[in-house]
Amino acid sequence: MGYAKIRDVRRIAHHCYPENQMKGEDKTRKQLLEELVVLRERVTEFEKSELESKRAEQKLRETRDYAESIVDTVREPLVVLDADLYVISANRSFYETFKVKPGETVGQLLYDLGNREWNIPKLRELLEEILPRHTTFDNFEVEHEFKTIGRRVMHLNARRVYRKTNETHSILLAIEDMTERKRAEKEIYDLAYYDGVTRLPNRQLFREHLSRALAYAKRHKRLLAVLFLDLDHFKHINDTLGHHVGDLLLRCVADRLKKILRKSDLIARHEADDSISYVSRFGGDEFVILLTDLKQPHDAANVAQRGLCEISKAFVLEKREIFVSSSIGISLYPSDGKDINTLIKNADTAMYHAKNQGRNNFQFYADYMNTDISRRLTLDSALRKALEHAELTLHYQPQIDINSDKIIGTEALIRWRHPELGAVSPTEFIPLAEEAGLIEPISEWVLRTACSQNLSWQAAGFPPMRVAVNFSNLSFKQRRIVKTISRVLRDIGMAPQLLEIELTEGTLVRNEKETIRALEQLKELGICVAIDDFGTGHFSLYHLRHYPLDAIKIDRCFIKDIGAAQDSTAITTAIIAMARGLQLRVIAEGVETQQQLTFLRLQGCDEVQGYLFSRPVPSNDIIQLLSTGIT
Repeated sequence: MGYAKIRDVRRIAHHCYPENQMKGEDKTRKQLLEELVVLRERVTEFEKSELESKRAEQKLRETRDYAESIVDTVREPLVVLDADLYVISANRSFYETFKVKPGETVGQLLYDLGNREWNIPKLRELLEEILPRHTTFDNFEVEHEFKTIGRRVMHLNARRVYRKTNETHSILLAIEDMTERKRAEKEIYDLAYYDGVTRLPNRQLFREHLSRALAYAKRHKRLLAVLFLDLDHFKHINDTLGHHVGDLLLRCVADRLKKILRKSDLIARHEADDSISYVSRFGGDEFVILLTDLKQPHDAANVAQRGLCEISKAFVLEKREIFVSSSIGISLYPSDGKDINTLIKNADTAMYHAKNQGRNNFQFYADYMNTDISRRLTLDSALRKALEHAELTLHYQPQIDINSDKIIGTEALIRWRHPELGAVSPTEFIPLAEEAGLIEPISEWVLRTACSQNLSWQAAGFPPMRVAVNFSNLSFKQRRIVKTISRVLRDIGMAPQLLEIELTEGTLVRNEKETIRALEQLKELGICVAIDDFGTGHFSLYHLRHYPLDAIKIDRCFIKDIGAAQDSTAITTAIIAMARGLQLRVIAEGVETQQQLTFLRLQGCDEVQGYLFSRPVPSNDIIQLLSTGIT
């Protein structure tokens, strides 16, 4: 009987059969009354039960609302699934994170939400296969591209909730969005292990990968190679065009180096395969390439040759065409080393040997190279003390007027005699001085010593004459060079007209505008400027007229073959004719025979110097030559 009907019976009983009217009634009516009383008591009990039920239901509803409000305060998304993986409920963070609404979520399969945005094979496998066998799983990550929120990395934790019958009732899935954390971790990792300019692996990451590759090569008895590459004269790019252009060049070089590797090789930022090849920037203009699984050493040579060819092609940076070359050293495992440090050191040694061989080439490591490097290090250390210990001296070679045979000038040539190593050639220690940053003080010492010596000859009563001083490419590029020369002349008191600065063609073609500006400033001071070793470089004759020059010195390689090689004779004739047309003085170097002198005189050469007249000699011997004349 329903509650409404019981309530109606009770009302009727009270109205029709009040207790004070029941006396004297027959048994039937008495029984009916008794039944109604019982019914009334039951109704009363039911009302009490109903009230308690409502109170319990209200309390349950309040408890549920309270629980849901607490769950909604949880920052990480939570979703409850039934045993068939349909969504029962979710918290507010879940809806906000995945940009979905409750009506689109409850009753749907988790991986079907939002037009199957959650259709992830790994997640489906995990929920359908792993959970039935395990109560929980933690620390499972899944990455997916969501239509509503883009690509995200999710960290999942799940727990099964059971009924008393040990039957799965529901699954509680906690989801943490790890995208920003992963991005931050990646940024930290990149800062620690990747070069900021080229985005290549840095020295630290390369060493770690080489360590794994060595273990792989040892385990599988494979051949491995380390290629150490250095750009030739990269410092000139930074000095003349700026560091921003230098960085652009490094990025382009990195791209080309990655392309020269075999197509089967992977250049992956987080690649775990220990058998792949690898390219890294070690710092500055140094790059290192790791080649694995080589069949023969010639395979490394092929890669090195491809690298030389790729880098020698023109780079177009900021609408400017730039050419650069490189030198590469190669060391092999296991013949050239069996550990990280030895392989890298020997590849570096071979690279320096490639530079000594003329640059723009590659060299395999050989044991004798360490002897050369040891000498190089010894010289580098000793050179830093050479000025202080007065080990540097100047020799002078007379310059002769070709018509009068009189000495009209000298060329100052630096010499170094080490107390233990003996005489060291300028071709060996000048490049060292440039690399060590010593060329500027050495150049100023040469200039000051040569000018002082020239004045001392005048003080001894000899007629004034020019003294020629060579400046290397690097020393002349110093922006202070004009101020330095002006200061030295002022300190010593020598007339600027008695100083001649000799520069190579390579110095002139680099940073043309700044070079011309510096030469014009020297000309304003009255200083003479000559091109040394003319004809051996790539100087354009068309641009020759734009430079404020006074003289051209023909390189000895043309002079020595006069009369023996037709091309050298023709080139020498053409240079003299061109110089005369431009009203430039012509000086011939390396004159050793009377036949060469006669030819040069007939062609109209102005001055000569060479062993036919005198070798470079100490300053005291010049006094004797000035006294007796050239015979």
